[in-house]
Amino acid sequence: MGKSAQQKKKKRADDFKKVKLKVGKKKPRAQNETNASVKTQSIAIPEQLKAHGTEPTTRRKVGFSTLLSQLQHYNSTVRLGALKGIQELLNQHPELLKQNLGSLLGETSALLIDADSLVRHQAVSLLRELATRPAPTCFVPFFPIVMARLSIAMTHLDDAVRLDSLDALDILLETFPHLSNVETLLCHFMELISNRGSEVRGEKQRRLLVNPSGKMTSQQWRVKVLLRLSRFLHTILGSEEEGGAFQLDSLDVGSNVETQNALHVEWKSLCKGDQEVELFEHAGSRPSLATIFRDLGGLESLKYFVGCLIPLLLECWVEASSTEKKSSPEDLLIMKEVAESVLHLWRLAQRGIGIHSVVSYCYILATVSQTFIDWWCALLFRSVAVLTWLSGLPNQLLQLKARCPSLSALMLAAVELGLSRNEQHLLHNLDNLSHCIYDPSQGLFIALQGHIDCQWSLCRMIYRLPLLSEKLLSSFAHCCLQGPLAPGLAVSIIWIHSSSPDPHTSHWTATCACFITNYPLSLLSL
Repeated sequence: MGKSAQQKKKKRADDFKKVKLKVGKKKPRAQNETNASVKTQSIAIPEQLKAHGTEPTTRRKVGFSTLLSQLQHYNSTVRLGALKGIQELLNQHPELLKQNLGSLLGETSALLIDADSLVRHQAVSLLRELATRPAPTCFVPFFPIVMARLSIAMTHLDDAVRLDSLDALDILLETFPHLSNVETLLCHFMELISNRGSEVRGEKQRRLLVNPSGKMTSQQWRVKVLLRLSRFLHTILGSEEEGGAFQLDSLDVGSNVETQNALHVEWKSLCKGDQEVELFEHAGSRPSLATIFRDLGGLESLKYFVGCLIPLLLECWVEASSTEKKSSPEDLLIMKEVAESVLHLWRLAQRGIGIHSVVSYCYILATVSQTFIDWWCALLFRSVAVLTWLSGLPNQLLQLKARCPSLSALMLAAVELGLSRNEQHLLHNLDNLSHCIYDPSQGLFIALQGHIDCQWSLCRMIYRLPLLSEKLLSSFAHCCLQGPLAPGLAVSIIWIHSSSPDPHTSHWTATCACFITNYPLSLLSL
């Protein structure tokens, strides 16, 4: 019995003892192991390799529907490749554009707010092709979708997305100027260059936007935004002047109303495919839309936008025309765009005031007096901001000279208007800088020699000066001797000398002799 117990105990110990294998030996398989391997063999059928559809593909053998679905892919590289593939297919197969215009516009405009800059730029490039290829009438039903996506991009939190949205706006302004949502876009423009005042502090006016952490400076940002704003306002004025809106005189009352704007269809051309019939509401080469896409919402809405934009534009001008630093090319561009934007707003206000005056003529005639209008205009003109802006124009003219004649002409017109109002600060500043403006060597008068209108404006300003010194008269004489002037301009300068206290000077004797030699016919006509 003792020997049997020892054997059982040793057997139990062997069950839990780890088997040590020799080098090169493998562990033996268990007796209850199940073999789960499966043997397969491929069968090649030639019919499977044939394409069942006629869908065009790119050089990478990707179809249009696949590319359209890849525009929503989570990977930015796949989205970028899908945009390039769609452009490739549209170049090779233009018929795809008309069949899938709605889906293409929806998916492409959604990528305007993509996180990847390369995808956004490629989406703008594709949007340009989509906007320029089809007829304008095909784009009309999908324009609200594009405008909604553009509004999201213009109000995005990322500065780069907002900046790229301006490129998409350029495409719509160039291609579809009559479909611009004026009221919405003006709100977005104000958000791009300004911030709302704090409601807690009771600030109602907007303040210029400053972003120190941005990749570009505030001046560069404002140049891009103000350039689009000026172009946008110019587009509004151009669409109104071209007669895009409904005109009463274009309606022939004597004719039958049912036959007006009738569509004449030639059935032979229609059957051959040479003529297309558009059955939508705005069929035609130039759709005329009486909707919110072109209306400012009345005089009150225009008054609100002008009241918000003018202070911001004046702040941009004052910041760019600071006398503490020399004006850079960006500052001059800002002042140019501000001047053009104010001019466009003034024309829009004149148009709105004219329409409002016709509608409410009896009310204006009964309640508003001419005395009140004169007092209001004088009070507006003598505001502190306008006076500060006007008094700095002579300095800006000396810095600008002939680099931008159109901007110089606008500034000279503003100076003449201020002098006609007898603004003392402007007159004092002009008197102090008169020797620099009419300097015969590097003055503004000589620099604008090829621009007769600007020189005439400078000549008319001489009559506003309180006193003509001998040095200034000598500068006039050298200006006449420096180069050829227009006969009428030289005659005006001689008349200024003749009305001066001491007209008999050596400089003016030489000037008159030179003028008689060069312009004998003009003197005979005096």
